[in-house]
Order: sequence, then structure tokens, then C-alpha cells
Amino acid sequence: MAANTTPRPPVLPAQLTLLQGSEAALQIYQAAAREDPLEQLQLKNADLCGEVLQHAVFRGCVLENCRFASADLTRAAFTDCVLKNCDFSGAKLPESYFCRCTLTGCKALGANFAESRLFDTVIQNGMLRYACFDQSKWERTAVRGSCFAEAMFNHTRLLHWAVQDTDFSGASFAATPLKGLDLRGCRLDGAGFGEEHRSLRGAVVDWAQAAELARLLGIVIKD
Repeated sequence: MAANTTPRPPVLPAQLTLLQGSEAALQIYQAAAREDPLEQLQLKNADLCGEVLQHAVFRGCVLENCRFASADLTRAAFTDCVLKNCDFSGAKLPESYFCRCTLTGCKALGANFAESRLFDTVIQNGMLRYACFDQSKWERTAVRGSCFAEAMFNHTRLLHWAVQDTDFSGASFAATPLKGLDLRGCRLDGAGFGEEHRSLRGAVVDWAQAAELARLLGIVIKD
């Protein structure tokens, strides 16, 4: 029997406790400082820009319109969470963990996700330009209608990674095998694929992409 490659959805509790604004921000900050998990909460409009939130743990939570720009979320963990319109731009998230999460309309311009792990996670309508995912691992994940232009995916493992209508222009995939991945409909212009473009071998592309990639490989196409 073939393995199920579809991301499993978040498992949320039937009831969530609502915290908003400064109350939500204080709860997140204090829990991170104590390294206590945040569970079964609906967190809205929390502003934690620039705060140190290392090892923060979110379980069975919904985060809406929360701001974590330039925050330090090193080794933060999100399990069974829904994130809507949250801002992680410039944030530090190395070695972070996402499992059964959905990120919708989130922004993470230039954020550092190096060595992060993403399992059963869906990113849709996201803006993650310049983000760094070097040495990260993605398994049973999906990316839809998002922008990863000039992002870095070097030395990354992409297992059962489904992408749709996503911008990878100028992104770097050095030492990241793309064999078997369906990249049709995505922007790849200016993307880098490592020495002799080895990472690109075995990837599935459409005719328009093939013409663009042929130029990258120095191939001249004539009628």
C-alpha cells in the first residue's frame, strides 16, 4: 500500500480560551520565559516584535494577526496549530518545529528557519521572500500560492513536498535533491540549483519552465 503523502490537518480542541492584545502577548512571553507550553488558546493581535521567546511551545492553538517580527524564536515548537496573518519578518526560528500546522496569509520576510523541521504542514498565500531554510527538513508538506523568491533551501530534505502556484524566482536549492518533485506552474527564473545544476535532476517542470531552465543550462532553443 502506498504511503499517504497528504499533510494531516491540525487537531484542535473543541473549545479554545480567547486572549487578545496585550493579555495574549504577556501570556506568550511569560510562558516562553518559563518554558511552559501554551495549550488550547486562541491568541489574537499579540505584538511580540523583538522579544526573546526561545523554546516557546504552542499546542492546539490558533494564532491570528500576531506579530513576531525580529523576535528570537529559536527552537520554538508549533504542534496542531493554525496561524492566520501572522508576521515573522526578520525573526530567528533556527531549529524550530512545525507539526500538523496550517499557515495562511503569514509573512516571514528574511526570517531564519535554518535547521527547522516541518511535518504535515501547509503554507498558503504566504510571503517568505529572502527566508532561510538551509539544512531544514520538510515531510508531507504543501505550499500554495506563496512567495519564496530569493529564499534559501540549501542542503534541505524535501520529502513528499507538494507545491502549487508558488514563486521561487532567485531561490537557491544547492545540494537539495528535487527529483520527483512537481514544480509545474511555479516561477523558477533566476533560481540556483547548485554545482552543474545537479539538484534539478529528475524534477517535473512544464514547457515554459523547460525553456527558461534550458537557458540556465546554456542550451539554445531554435524553431
